[in-house]
Amino acid sequence: MKLLYKLWLLWQSPRLGSDAFFPIPNFLKSHLSKYKLHERVCIYARLLDGVDMSMLTPDEYGCVESVTRLLRNLDPTLTDVLTYTPYFVNHMEQSKRFIEIDERLAKLFVGGAIVIAETGTGNNKVSNGHVGVLDGDRVWSNHSYGKDWSEYWSLLAFKNHYELKGGMKVRYFIPI
Repeated sequence: MKLLYKLWLLWQSPRLGSDAFFPIPNFLKSHLSKYKLHERVCIYARLLDGVDMSMLTPDEYGCVESVTRLLRNLDPTLTDVLTYTPYFVNHMEQSKRFIEIDERLAKLFVGGAIVIAETGTGNNKVSNGHVGVLDGDRVWSNHSYGKDWSEYWSLLAFKNHYELKGGMKVRYFIPI
């Protein structure tokens, strides 16, 4: 399935535009419809491995844009494409489509929880927050250094960097 989707992306890449960015083909939508939304988020996150999904923001700051594009491609009613962690946190807190859960519950899900450390909430030892998709003990996100979507972070490294070093509360949301 992953190879088939990657081939489809390569074939479609010249045709992709702003809001139609990485649309999900019908064969994949049909396959994904068998899963709960949070599982679809996790599966789609894996399929996008190596794709640069940030078009609006510089790659070093493309995490929110990438996650919201992923969510929007799965269900356009989940979110708009956003570019700043405080806006995304506010959106998830106000939306009936996201439920905040604790880390213990986030780990019980097969995958697909949104893990976020909000910019501006820490001790200024880490300047920017980050957001990704939890997949077991890995976090899929826009990789600021590689400039593409990858599972760069382990959850432990994510928490050590943003929570322990940066003083930011790490939060978890499940899309419903």
